[in-house]
Amino acid sequence: MVVKEENYKKAARVTGKNVDPDDILLNNLVSIFIDSVKRGEKEKKIVESFIARISALKTTTKHVFNLFSKLQHLPLYQCLLGFAFEYGIGTKVNLYLAFICYKTSSENFNSLGQVYLAKCYKHGKGTEKNNIAAFWEYLKSAIGGCSEGQYGVGRCHENGTPIRASHVVSFMQQQNIRNTGLNAYELSCPGVMSLYQSEANTKNQRAFFWFEKAASNGNIQGQYVFAHCYEKGKGIAKNQELAFHWYKESAQSGHQMAQSKTGFCYFDGNGVTRNTFIAFGWFYKCARNKLKCAERHWVARCFRNARHTRKDERKAFLLYQMELIYDRNPRVNYDLASCFKNGWGTPKDVHQAIKLHRKALRNELKSRKKLFKMFKIDFY
Repeated sequence: MVVKEENYKKAARVTGKNVDPDDILLNNLVSIFIDSVKRGEKEKKIVESFIARISALKTTTKHVFNLFSKLQHLPLYQCLLGFAFEYGIGTKVNLYLAFICYKTSSENFNSLGQVYLAKCYKHGKGTEKNNIAAFWEYLKSAIGGCSEGQYGVGRCHENGTPIRASHVVSFMQQQNIRNTGLNAYELSCPGVMSLYQSEANTKNQRAFFWFEKAASNGNIQGQYVFAHCYEKGKGIAKNQELAFHWYKESAQSGHQMAQSKTGFCYFDGNGVTRNTFIAFGWFYKCARNKLKCAERHWVARCFRNARHTRKDERKAFLLYQMELIYDRNPRVNYDLASCFKNGWGTPKDVHQAIKLHRKALRNELKSRKKLFKMFKIDFY
């Protein structure tokens, strides 16, 4: 939870103590980081949230980097310093130093440091790629209760990372001895020992176990893949109702692919009563994101022709433009040309319409030549 500056000022009036602006800044950034990682947000979005908060509190990224450096004796700030090095927050990007910071944080038992160290091993950032090392770091984080670590372990199993179940059991038993004999991991993550003690469990069943943990802990990526397991019957019997439930959970938190899947569930009646109007609403949510979206063209056509929604030519025009930019679909030039020719959602512009028609025709001719070269058949 991000703490507003006004709350600190109110507390200062009550206690009579001065408010340190750096405390406000650090509290906000730590809250953003922990909450975002727990939810499974993309790193790009976390960086954008950091920059927005730093700007709102009228300070600089360089000052933030210096604060992280001063507090790097604390495991969480070691991880944050690594994050700053990895994404150039207040300093130049240095993947090797990011890796070192994450490694130090992990060695000091910080679950977020373990997650980011795992990602370094997985993607070869600041070190050589090592899927085995990535698995162990994800596992340390996962059994400590970190949802992103749980999602990471599930992915490792799904992708077939060659880890023997007996090695996992031995690892956890060694850790339990260090924890004064208490079965600490079984308490924080029930069922984990039996998952690996039985060699009969498949990689999909182990992946399903961890995806369930991640989904239950609010990780939107985990919720999406957990739904996919139910939809396809991976590691569990098929269940369209539960697949729909978890797709919708993830979609409501802003996961674009989950929004698309939720739309298709409503459109096709999979796991829920068929409702094309609600389906349209989910497709529109997906289409508004500045990312590739297969449903964007269909949504634009619905707005233009008043199907499943009221007619809105302006929204149709804007979606066609987004389709050209983000989906890179050259055929949408025909639709944009029609908009300019007829004044649908934009002022009439015959010259622009002609220009777009010519552009569309050039693309069609290129496609025709490619098809003829590939199959020796003229498809037109």
